[in-house]
Amino acid sequence: MRFLFAPIFLIALVGIAVAGCSSTNGTGAGSGPRGGNVSNQGPASGTVPSLLIDGGIVGPASMYTGFNTSASDAQGAADAGADTPTTGSYPSLPANPPGSHAITFNGNNRAQILFAYNGAIGQAAGQNGLVMPPAGPGQIAPINYGAVVLFEGLQGGVNPLVPIPPTPAPSPYPQPTYPAVAVEFVGGSGSTQFDVRVGCATAGVPIVSLTVSFERYVCDLPPYGALSGAYSTTYSGGKFATNGVPGTLQDAAASGNATGQFTPTSLEPLAMYAVLGFPELTATNSTGNVLSLDYIYAEQGTQ
Repeated sequence: MRFLFAPIFLIALVGIAVAGCSSTNGTGAGSGPRGGNVSNQGPASGTVPSLLIDGGIVGPASMYTGFNTSASDAQGAADAGADTPTTGSYPSLPANPPGSHAITFNGNNRAQILFAYNGAIGQAAGQNGLVMPPAGPGQIAPINYGAVVLFEGLQGGVNPLVPIPPTPAPSPYPQPTYPAVAVEFVGGSGSTQFDVRVGCATAGVPIVSLTVSFERYVCDLPPYGALSGAYSTTYSGGKFATNGVPGTLQDAAASGNATGQFTPTSLEPLAMYAVLGFPELTATNSTGNVLSLDYIYAEQGTQ
């Protein structure tokens, strides 16, 4: 997913805090009191299987649509292949089906472009959105997965604001607006509706498949109960950390009026958006750009 453009930054669709006794996940707003014989320790390291969100298969219920720009999703032949679990995550990963999303889109002169995923998230048997199974009766608050991992490739169109080198291309690229790559989750309704965007950071060696150079991004998730807003995160050495504080979502937001807490369970509607912030692609004279997305999954992460 090496954004063909920039050594990035990031996001990574929401940055991540990890579950565990030493983690902040599950200890945010709404996590409840601690003390006595009650513990909020999360699942032991490496015990929670990773959750496949999107394997790159395009179908009526598993495609991306432009949220604030015109876009069309088609089945791509390029594939990100297999991945290696992050330290602290389950030792095996769900299989990645062949193929990827090839989303053609135009710029809209906004700081960020959003693509809405139409698939269900964490609603299969035994799954509860992005919340991990409870570690035991002593756990007094839900704990969500520590991170979302995704593979992404980007190809500039026929008339970008700044010419984009061919794929794969050398660095450096023009600096993107923050966050250049992010994931955004929206859920709930009314006063409890939340809208959380986390930036994603590159991690790992790019995978070149056919004409697509996939960059691997890790998007650290904030703790369960975090307030709506944008979160900046850091990814280094296999350790997740949530360093930012909630803030106003830059430019376009999936649900700009949401003020609720991050409670990503399957008991309420849960939507996911992929977010791009490259000025070369968001300008109105940038047309025919192609975003390739593949192998998006949630993992337990370092405890």
